[in-house]
Amino acid sequence: MNKLIQLILLVTLSAASFSVNANLVQRDLNGSSDGLITFDTSSSLEWLDLKETLGLSFNSILSGYGGYINSNLNSFRFATESEFSALLNSAGISNGVAYNTNSYESAVSLMALVGCGAQCNTPYPYSEGWIYSDTGGPATRAYIQHNTESLIAGGRSYGGSGDPQIGEIWTGSWLVRSVTAVPELDTSAMLLMGAGVMGFMARRRKQAAA
Repeated sequence: MNKLIQLILLVTLSAASFSVNANLVQRDLNGSSDGLITFDTSSSLEWLDLKETLGLSFNSILSGYGGYINSNLNSFRFATESEFSALLNSAGISNGVAYNTNSYESAVSLMALVGCGAQCNTPYPYSEGWIYSDTGGPATRAYIQHNTESLIAGGRSYGGSGDPQIGEIWTGSWLVRSVTAVPELDTSAMLLMGAGVMGFMARRRKQAAA
């Protein structure tokens, strides 16, 4: 019995540790193990894989091409600059011009989820897509990139060049939709549960000794 309780305690504490770092979760779009969705538990936003919209212009997506926007099935919309920044924060990637080593593994992991857009077989792969400007201005672009030679990475939104009416094979669209998060035990609740198990074990030992 004691071994069973110890196992429960170990699983509880491990789950607590995992929940701290698992901000981004892969999900399916069409329910067929396609893994085309990245769910950000911090913002309750689902992000469509960038590779799904590579080569499609901002205007074509906005007009409903592909059925991602204004569709009863998908109901995606373009992410904003602040939402893209929040995604970088959830992934642990530095948001700005300066790349750094702390962001490298996080950028590799996030790009594995959302897909690489360009230079994928080089030391400098990146994922770039259209977003909405927070200022309400014209469409802008945002990217994530890592360098496998110097092990640095970063991401940010930027004006960039290009026409939103023209599709480019290396540029997709950062599309999101809001979902209701499934209630989960937070870290504090799981730690309290573990403490309760430890208290129960101590009480059992005391009774056995008496």
